[in-house]
Amino acid sequence: MSLYHHVPNKAALLRGVTNLVARQFRPKSGDGTWQEQLHSVAHGFRALAHQHPNLIEHSFANPSSIDREDPFWTALTGILHTAGVPPTDVAPVAAVITSLFSGYLIAEVNGTLGRLAAMQPALESAESAGAPGAVADGDRGFELAMQTLILGLEAQLTRGRQPGPGLAIT
Repeated sequence: MSLYHHVPNKAALLRGVTNLVARQFRPKSGDGTWQEQLHSVAHGFRALAHQHPNLIEHSFANPSSIDREDPFWTALTGILHTAGVPPTDVAPVAAVITSLFSGYLIAEVNGTLGRLAAMQPALESAESAGAPGAVADGDRGFELAMQTLILGLEAQLTRGRQPGPGLAIT
């Protein structure tokens, strides 16, 4: 009860805790290519999510906890600018990347990703039901997600640099 002498309500308390944890995130940006920087920032964000799994779920379930001065957002938008994303597209592209990261991380920390990775497609034959690799490898899955994201962004940037308006987001 004494906490409420310092904060107006539970939402403000949770926002304060979220901001405190977010400030622990110290992305190393500026070294390497934009692809390497994005990879590094994503891994740092993933490590923080694993340290505070309940907080990552809370943060992305409550839009009021999202802060424009958040170190992840600041690093991500800087990397996208360095990558050559047109200024008008930096925020929308960063929003999509953040959503992809957060969705992956929430599914990873709450066990959904492991369960999905262990399921065999309904159309597969009975022979492959126990195929090796059915159990999720979080590191391997995260690398696949990062590679897919980076290759997709590279393709969009290449297409966006051809004659025509801005980044070709389709």
